[in-house]
Amino acid sequence: MKQDFSPRLAISSCSGKASVASRDQRKGFRVALLCLLIIGGTTGSSASPAAVYAQGKAVRQPAKAPVKVDHSAALNSYWNRLRQRVQNNWLIPDGKNHIVLTANIQADGSVGDVTVTSNPANQQAEQTCTDAFSKSQPLEPLPQGIAAAKVTITFDYNYDPHGDGSSRLYGMIVPVAQGQAQQTTSPPETPK
Repeated sequence: MKQDFSPRLAISSCSGKASVASRDQRKGFRVALLCLLIIGGTTGSSASPAAVYAQGKAVRQPAKAPVKVDHSAALNSYWNRLRQRVQNNWLIPDGKNHIVLTANIQADGSVGDVTVTSNPANQQAEQTCTDAFSKSQPLEPLPQGIAAAKVTITFDYNYDPHGDGSSRLYGMIVPVAQGQAQQTTSPPETPK
């Protein structure tokens, strides 16, 4: 391997003037520049070390993106508490059904526009789900920064008159202000 000991042109970090520097001097300059960049030091001039190193070339600053607040952890926690309250109040009737309950929740936890549908259509199944949601109220306020949300709760169950069966309660909460969805599902309940 052939080593290059020829002098090279280097830029002085203090004056910005060109001078002849050996390979070891250039290596030392790079190490010093790296240290300055890491600790955030200045070169004594108004230019940053990166700008001096770029030999006067324009250094483009990254554009600042709008700040978005991630509410996913807070919504996940809110959903888990709500799901647990509704599940504790749900008296599961016999039969096999799929019920979907949707409601709008305001920042203070107040509820409006509750709709319930079932497949196959079953008035008793719809009523047990509506009762479970009603008994879970008043709801706690939504996480800070969320003005309103739409919650969808899905009740799936399959029980026979002998007590054998399974149930599952899962859903989705959508913050209305941000228009982003946070979907969380719960594991199926163990047969009773």
